[in-house]
Amino acid sequence: MEQKITVSPDVDQVTFHIEKPAPQEERLTLRKAIMMLPVDVPLDLIVKDGGVRKDGHRIECSWKIALGIVTSDPNMVDKCRQDRIDSFSTCTLCDTQVLLDEREAVIKVRTNHEGKAYVEVVIEANPKQ
Repeated sequence: MEQKITVSPDVDQVTFHIEKPAPQEERLTLRKAIMMLPVDVPLDLIVKDGGVRKDGHRIECSWKIALGIVTSDPNMVDKCRQDRIDSFSTCTLCDTQVLLDEREAVIKVRTNHEGKAYVEVVIEANPKQ
């Protein structure tokens, strides 16, 4: 992309600050995480949000959304992944499209009290700038 800037002749020096956003394909989004994770284990999504109260204290909230749609049928893998995305998309908690495609996701593998493994994806609703 080319952009032209006209500078007055009486200006001695011009400084340009060029910021390039990180390529989207390098970031792990929630949609990418769901599409790559195995579907034979349950998936929990943790949405974290926070803010600052008027008195300056920081508050943090989190919501757990169980996307436990599981299958061991190799013919149903793509459908199961799409069902997980569709299940989250119907959530009225927040702007799900922003969380699916714009926020960076972190994948964690956990075990429950019975020792069974499950996958947890953590995503910040409003990341700190």
